[in-house]
Amino acid sequence: MKRFFAAFCAVMIIFTACSQYAEPEVGALCEKLLDGQNVVEPAYATDAEVSAVFGLNLEDMDGYTVCYSGKGGFADMIAIFVLKDEDGVQSVADALEDYRKQRYEDFKGYAPIEAEKLENGRVLVYGRYVLLIVLPDISAALEAADEAFKA
Repeated sequence: MKRFFAAFCAVMIIFTACSQYAEPEVGALCEKLLDGQNVVEPAYATDAEVSAVFGLNLEDMDGYTVCYSGKGGFADMIAIFVLKDEDGVQSVADALEDYRKQRYEDFKGYAPIEAEKLENGRVLVYGRYVLLIVLPDISAALEAADEAFKA
């Protein structure tokens, strides 16, 4: 009986590890994060723009989207990357954090409200997903992200 219980526990641990997070579709996730936010003229980056701005190899991704304010002078952005496996997650998270910090430096001298959005912005990791969220209501966006990834 003890062996059966130990085997059962081992199987449950494996299933729990495999399903730690839900895996939402990137477009739907982006829309969920944007909901209720006041982003001026939302626009979506092209593949070439994503590659150039973040310096990431898009071949390592199962999916991605980058939404930003299409009107200059606004820092609002949602970047979502789904890696093929979790091996490169930390390097993508580091690249997004470096980008956020650089944008903060760019904005802090002339656009204090936008600089504050960047300062409050977050890089989040949920399994194979790496997100950069810079939005007016960061608390609502973080709650929406947590909700989207509930397994």
